[in-house]
Amino acid sequence: MSSKAIVPLPMNRHDPLQPTTERERFEGFLLELDALLARPEQDEDSYQELLERHPIVFRVLGYQAWVSKPALLTAERAFEPDFLVQGADGIWEVFELKRPDTQIVRPKEPRQQFYAEFDSYISQCTEYARFFLDAAHRAQVRDRHRIDVQESVPSTLVAGRSNAVDVRVAHELLHRREGPIKLRTFDDLRLAVVNARDLACGTRDRLSGLSMHMVIRFGEVSGGANHIVRVVDPTSRRQVGISLDSDHVLRLTLRGADRHDCLAQVSAEKWGGVGSDWQYLSIDVASIDDRTLVSIELNGRWFCDRVLDRVSWEFDESSVLEVGADVRFDGKCSFDLAETCILKDTTALDERLRLRRYFLNRAATVGDYVEFRGGASMTSNHGGGTEPHPPERRDRSLRANPDSADRPISRKRPPGV
Repeated sequence: MSSKAIVPLPMNRHDPLQPTTERERFEGFLLELDALLARPEQDEDSYQELLERHPIVFRVLGYQAWVSKPALLTAERAFEPDFLVQGADGIWEVFELKRPDTQIVRPKEPRQQFYAEFDSYISQCTEYARFFLDAAHRAQVRDRHRIDVQESVPSTLVAGRSNAVDVRVAHELLHRREGPIKLRTFDDLRLAVVNARDLACGTRDRLSGLSMHMVIRFGEVSGGANHIVRVVDPTSRRQVGISLDSDHVLRLTLRGADRHDCLAQVSAEKWGGVGSDWQYLSIDVASIDDRTLVSIELNGRWFCDRVLDRVSWEFDESSVLEVGADVRFDGKCSFDLAETCILKDTTALDERLRLRRYFLNRAATVGDYVEFRGGASMTSNHGGGTEPHPPERRDRSLRANPDSADRPISRKRPPGV
């Protein structure tokens, strides 16, 4: 297997609201890591595959290249560490993954020492280090993987949780063993990614605006746009709307007194298209200084992240939400809505991850839902209905529009489904 270089990603500190895909990478890893940590029965291969899918973790930890499962062959046996990783200084090291429920340091009975299982992992790293002391072995790795590994190779062991080990004691015990070996817990990995994410794009958190989350199944509208939702500022008459065009492109649009801008769009081929399974749709519209941030997220991934300069929007309790409408007036609606949550202001990271987990689970287990067809719409009560509430609560601010000729239809989940 050849080495896999980590492509450097820009960390733009001058303008944190510029369009970026870093948030997708950071938050995608955190979402999957949290799901694995919640299921302690998962084996080491699950974490190996997680890091292979999200190599941004290596970049965050200061590595510039990595090799997964390199074959290290001797006359007697074959070794296969989880990763070889190269630091920014060019030094290669072994990066070995264990389980988060690994027990590491025994209590003081009669003296502190490692558990036998963790001790065997240390012995494993020692064998790796001894392998590279042989010039013939290093040449073998150079020929097989096209990397030039130095003679002295340190190791990093990723195991356990921070609240279950005294890392200072573990550090002292490791210092007495052969070869440089460092311990990182899975919480250390998570914290490093959280800190990098906050540095790169944390300025987007908790901005004045609106954050909408819904479980939706898109239908087909013949000859026009499928109107999904719009938000109206009654003071400035600015509107933000989302619609699905006849070419199956999901568009987020801002309409004001003097401009009409398509802020973000997502092609249907990225998320499954019309009539497919239930989707988790999240929309953020927020202001900072004289700019407006807009984002569309589908199914736990960031697909669009845009900034509109010289446009600010003061969101307050007078903002009106209408489901089944858009800023344009050339189409009707066709979709099913199973769950919705409308929050005032954008969320902090932990809250966003909780919302994402909740709504992805809801999208996979939809029961009852509301059917929107034709001119059906629901409008928020004037003067309220946008205060934050926990994601497990259904939004209670929507009521049937009494002026609509086509009322939304509530559908029950069929028995036995």
